[in-house]
Amino acid sequence: MRMMNFAYRFLITMAFLGPNIHRITRRGVLQRSRWNGVAAFQSMAPKCSSSTCIQNYASNYHHQPLVTTFPKYHLSTTTTIPSSFTQLFMSSDDNDNDDTIPTRTSFNIAILKKETVRLQLRTHKKIGKVSTRIRSAEEQYDKLRAAIDASESSSSVSEEEEDKLLQQLEQAPDIQTFKDDLKDLQDRLQKLNWLEEQFNKAPLKSKKQLSIDELEELYAEGSQVVQYIIELDISDDESQKQKNIEQNAKNRRAKKQKDAMNKEQSKQVQGGRLPYRRYYSESQTEIRVGKQATDNDVLSLSPEHRSGSHWWYHASGCPGSHVVLCTDAQSPDEQDILDAASLAALKSKCIGQSVIKVSMTRARNVSKPRGAKPGLVQLNGDVKTITLRKSDVEQRCKRLEETVVVN
Repeated sequence: MRMMNFAYRFLITMAFLGPNIHRITRRGVLQRSRWNGVAAFQSMAPKCSSSTCIQNYASNYHHQPLVTTFPKYHLSTTTTIPSSFTQLFMSSDDNDNDDTIPTRTSFNIAILKKETVRLQLRTHKKIGKVSTRIRSAEEQYDKLRAAIDASESSSSVSEEEEDKLLQQLEQAPDIQTFKDDLKDLQDRLQKLNWLEEQFNKAPLKSKKQLSIDELEELYAEGSQVVQYIIELDISDDESQKQKNIEQNAKNRRAKKQKDAMNKEQSKQVQGGRLPYRRYYSESQTEIRVGKQATDNDVLSLSPEHRSGSHWWYHASGCPGSHVVLCTDAQSPDEQDILDAASLAALKSKCIGQSVIKVSMTRARNVSKPRGAKPGLVQLNGDVKTITLRKSDVEQRCKRLEETVVVN
């Protein structure tokens, strides 16, 4: 059995390394880099999900594959395969969904015209980005190739430096993949441009709504128009378009808020500022109290400032500071609980009430809804409620204020 496992692993390894086995010598590696260019140093993991992934990859180098095919969802062997290997070749396809897509029977020409223009602008932007990546990758490759040529002509270059150059080449971007993406985008743009021309001239210019049959019979290019609309997935669903606009706006707000939080964290790390004040109970357990709304988010959500098993407190039903009791104990000391709850009550707008309720849960149960404003979080899991009197809160916090550390 051990011999079978070894043979199986050896065959798989050779399927990847076979085309490049001569790269085992240092000079062979550098010599190949000069003549074969970037293709010799692209990632050895093929980017495809077809059942003949290894076979196609090997054939690109004019070698016969040692491993011919892998069924998509089944490996015909009893050998245990590492999970990372399985994920690489057994990812499911989008076509495996059983959800049925409703068949389109008609088109709203006016909406299709607007959507086509929007997709044209979007495709132009993508083409610009991919073109920039190609130029950057080519410049990077030219510099590395020049460095390798210099290392071959110089005897003072150490093996360590040569290894470093080789590693950089192997990690270089895949220029051919970028070029393929650019070609696909250019083809897409050409079809969108053609569609726009059709929508802006007779007979479609004056039409608002047409069935597929009517469009195909209207004029000679009608069938081609239908084909491109479906192929390019141009939507004329106004309600879906509105949903997409709202979702994009929500995603932008969430990204903006996340960037602001990361910026605040970076400032705190660089400047030595912490997003909380530190208090200490009689048992010397640290209690952290957020300074402001953005600080509350950092304290409650960042593993850098709290453990998932620490205890989290907040006054129920009103704005206030987030408080973390820094202990992993399953049942913290009762006085520590009351100290942390009292600080949460004091640092909230509930302090004007005679009786104040404070929520208590593990820090791992605290999460932030997408798009929520700073300081707003939601709780999941087991949440306990602690009821306090205002007079007790003030008396307890008077002692705690003497232990405060601010930075």
